[in-house]
Amino acid sequence: MFLKIDQQLERCTRVIRQRVRPRIHPSIGTLTVEAFDIPGEPMPVPEFFARLGRGEIAFEPFELGSKWGTTWGTTWFRLTGRVPAGYPKGRALELFLDLGWYDHSVGGHIEGMVYRPDGTVIKAVHPRNHWVPFLDADGTPHTDIAADGTPHTDIAADGTFTVYLEAACNPLLLGVIPFIETELGECATGKPEEQYVFRRADLTEYDERFEDYWLDLDTVQGLMNDMPDKQSARYFQLAKALQRSLNAFDEQHPDTVEQARAELAGVLVRPANASAMRISAIGHAHIDSAWLWPVRETRRKVARTVSNALALMDENPEFKYAMSSAQQYAWLEQDRPELFARMKERIAEGRFIPVGGMWVESDGNLPDGESLIRQISYGRRYFKEKLGVEPRGIWLPDSFGYTGAWPQIARRAGYDWFLTQKISWNDTTKFPPTTPSCGRGSTARASSRTSRLPTRTRRGSPPRR
Repeated sequence: MFLKIDQQLERCTRVIRQRVRPRIHPSIGTLTVEAFDIPGEPMPVPEFFARLGRGEIAFEPFELGSKWGTTWGTTWFRLTGRVPAGYPKGRALELFLDLGWYDHSVGGHIEGMVYRPDGTVIKAVHPRNHWVPFLDADGTPHTDIAADGTPHTDIAADGTFTVYLEAACNPLLLGVIPFIETELGECATGKPEEQYVFRRADLTEYDERFEDYWLDLDTVQGLMNDMPDKQSARYFQLAKALQRSLNAFDEQHPDTVEQARAELAGVLVRPANASAMRISAIGHAHIDSAWLWPVRETRRKVARTVSNALALMDENPEFKYAMSSAQQYAWLEQDRPELFARMKERIAEGRFIPVGGMWVESDGNLPDGESLIRQISYGRRYFKEKLGVEPRGIWLPDSFGYTGAWPQIARRAGYDWFLTQKISWNDTTKFPPTTPSCGRGSTARASSRTSRLPTRTRRGSPPRR
């Protein structure tokens, strides 16, 4: 039986890769691509569109399948296409882009931001998020409201459209380049050769049925892989449901995907046991403010991340997202005021959640007490004055060191909690709890609730929705 279950898990992987995921975004047309290279520091977005309007940007034809970019440089792509005349309603249309992603982590890699011709943001793309909303299922353009209160219109009367892609040619770093001095630190010594291949730029249908099936299969497969007891009734229930589902799906008859999903529905809604905990997942991106890339790239990364979080909120009213450092909010306010305004609307709704409590996620090892207090003072003031919220705790998951004064500082600042996970890396003092516990400071006069995330917290990005 173990061999058969292993075979079903391998079969599931093949079905996802070969039969399910390719059907999520079937192409209905390839876009025409032109390129404009900026090998040095990136041009501010408002300046780019101002120069574009004056006719000062000279795009050149670019053939898909070609290499592009120089290390730390920026390439602007102009993408044009046409919605087929009489295209039937009932299924959304999306742009699907592949800038040459590697099967690698998000961050320390190429990314991009997609804009309308008026310079407003649609959303970002990165190695695990290739889609850009375009036409809604009812056949109307996917719109957003401009600053003057009027809706954007992306498609001309004859079905033609144009969007612009700001592509950041960041070198592949994490897990590839060792954490030592390299030649990638400055443009003058960066790699001059072009290294990424722009493989795909398509107008596609978005078939939500197949994405839902992918998510279901991924969840069941993940449960089975992570369950410690491979002899439990729950494990065999999942295995049998997976086999029935894979047998029900016939790629020659796409409508069978509904029955395939139905075979998994029972095990997905059933809790592991009657007393199983209910867990709520809140979106979050851990963005280092200055690590392995130029600070200006952090600023662009923040804007790209926020744009994607807002796009998910537009699609799913239950989606919530948490972001920490006040400095990153301030960068967004300066660099992308239209995104900042949209974000504030979601903050007022309680869906975009500021959690930081400090100016940045600071080092907790070297700074003295006054420095840590200033981090809290500056961060709290920004959150209250600019966002209208008051943080309740300290969010510090990734500091390589934690002073024993933290519980007292947090409590005296009026904070209720302190969240971390890197403390589990301590090679001398073990910190076993993974559930909320009481942390007492070095003075033993003040304590705060301390939550430590489980050690296995660095997981790949989830599927798109």
